[in-house]
Amino acid sequence: MLLLSFLQTQYHYSRRKIVDLIKEKKILINNSPIESFKYELMSSDTVKILGDIETKFEQKNEIKKDEILLFNKPVGYVVSKSDKHNQTIYQLLPVEFQHRYYIGRLDKESRGLVLLTPNPAVVHQFEHPSYEVSKEYLVKVSRILKALEIKQTKNWILSVSELGKKDLLKFQNISQIKNANIYKIILNEGKKRHIRRVFSALWIEVIDLQRIKEGKFELWNMKEWEYKLMDM
Repeated sequence: MLLLSFLQTQYHYSRRKIVDLIKEKKILINNSPIESFKYELMSSDTVKILGDIETKFEQKNEIKKDEILLFNKPVGYVVSKSDKHNQTIYQLLPVEFQHRYYIGRLDKESRGLVLLTPNPAVVHQFEHPSYEVSKEYLVKVSRILKALEIKQTKNWILSVSELGKKDLLKFQNISQIKNANIYKIILNEGKKRHIRRVFSALWIEVIDLQRIKEGKFELWNMKEWEYKLMDM
């Protein structure tokens, strides 16, 4: 596995952060600074990030069938291994699940289904856009949407960069629930604060955002803070 892929799944670092850490000589392989994220990790290499945890890389020839941990995240917690300013979901989980990798994020103000796995390769299978793993949300907004607004949310260009790159935030589907200001939204690709950014662009407040499904895994009637194990 490339060092870049390992760091993105293990630490959830961005490519830019990894480049900066390499320049600062803060990424060590077997206690020696690394010069490129293209380094191919070998069996039992030890990866150390100065200021972070030390991890032993173990090469796997095939992805084994893993258990997935389903967790119902409450509002007020961040999906992160560590955060100096906020409480994290790992503070709510038993010690035996502390080293699992989370699959996708929910922001602090959102709640609902978070998946965790012991296998970083599974994170890639869920998060990479090419796999098109759908995610479903129930979103309560400040008012009922107009027909034109629903049409806009299905294919919304939020901004255009200086280089002409379009920031396209697309809902695969959005449907109203029981003639109320609650909508079910399905995404195939989730970007940072995807749903909130679209509604903010329409000057509509998101009152509540709950993820209820990711891939084949559903929240069902799980209570907040509750967790359970399921087979892949």
